[in-house]
Amino acid sequence: MPATSGANCSGAIPLPRLTRGFANRTHMSSSRLIVIPDDVKFENLNLRRDPERKHIRYDDAVLLKVLEANNLDLDAMTADNAVGGFIITWYMEQRQAGGKEDPVAEQIIAEVLDAQQRSLPDME
Repeated sequence: MPATSGANCSGAIPLPRLTRGFANRTHMSSSRLIVIPDDVKFENLNLRRDPERKHIRYDDAVLLKVLEANNLDLDAMTADNAVGGFIITWYMEQRQAGGKEDPVAEQIIAEVLDAQQRSLPDME
């Protein structure tokens, strides 16, 4: 995904890619913190779902600002399917810090956990 900027620009993550990115990062240490610039809040990301394709959409300029604060490159994160994991990790950290609930992020987490649970072998 090319790096873009501007208030009307947005990126998109197909849910399967988001799921892989999140699933591979759910074991991150809780001591790992994401640096968030003082003027950025999670809701600025404007997380939403594309109603037709069900992709997760967000404001590129906000994500780029947070990635830059963490010395991360959007192209590298996209190539590694890590954008979704990064967004959800950011969301979980901001919730633990008392941040607002985001219905799209909550839906994504529920879908990912459900998919992970369905992929586990039956232990009976």
